[in-house]
Formats: sequence, structure tokens, C-alpha cells
Amino acid sequence: MGDRFRRGLFNNREFIEDFALKSAHFREQKISLSDVFNRAKTLDTEIRTFVSAHNWHSLTTSIAMYKQAFGIDLPQPSQAIRDGIRQRHDIVHRNGKTLDGDEGSWGLSDIRALKEEIVAFATHIEGLVKHLPVSGSDENKAVENKHPSF
Repeated sequence: MGDRFRRGLFNNREFIEDFALKSAHFREQKISLSDVFNRAKTLDTEIRTFVSAHNWHSLTTSIAMYKQAFGIDLPQPSQAIRDGIRQRHDIVHRNGKTLDGDEGSWGLSDIRALKEEIVAFATHIEGLVKHLPVSGSDENKAVENKHPSF
């Protein structure tokens, strides 16, 4: 979800601008008029840093970011995906235990079913984003070339 967002965002200057204008994080920042030109020089880097630091497991915020940047509405993830994210957190951060200390249990069929849900969700996102315009202007190429890791 995050990698696809970055690729879509940094392929079109308009998306970067829309995201900066519509994202509460950037919209709420105040700058003095004397700092406008210096800030404009670092804005792309600030946006990249913000996007890279975002916790993509926070689906509500992630879905809102897609709307802010691209104007598209992503589907709500299934309960199975939401549960899978919570369970992943338990596995990674709590040695497989829930908040209550109960041991988690994941069978192969559960894992395969979750994988199918995730693949369907990711495929849907990919279908929406791949139809977005990619700008070929020199300005966009300069943005892309400045940060080849995305």
C-alpha cells in the first residue's frame, strides 16, 4: 500500500501538490512569508519523509491519504484484513499474545484465506492507481530524478 502510494504520488507533480494542499499535516503548518522560498525548496523532501514515516497499518489514515493525493476512494478493507493487521502486531510486538495475554493461533488455512483477502485488496488498489495520469513534464522528471529510490 505504501510503495504503491509513493510511486503514484511522485510520478505526477499535481498529485504532490494536491497532497500537500489537502493533507492536514501540511495544511496546518504555518510559515512566515520570508520563509516561503526556502520552504518551497525543501517541500518535496518533507513530503517524502512524511510519507515514508507513515504507519501504513493505520488503514483509516492510509485510505485518507489516497483520497487526498489522488482523489480516489479506496474500498474499506475486510474485517479479515483488519484482524490480520491486529494479529500481525500481536505476533511482532507481543510474541504472539493478545493484549489480554492469550496465545494466538494461526492455521495454514487461516493464513491462506488472509493472503487471498490481501491480494484482492491490493489488486483493487493497483487497478485504481494504475489508471491515474502520469505526468511527463520536465518538472516531474526533475522530481523523479532527484529521488531515484522511489
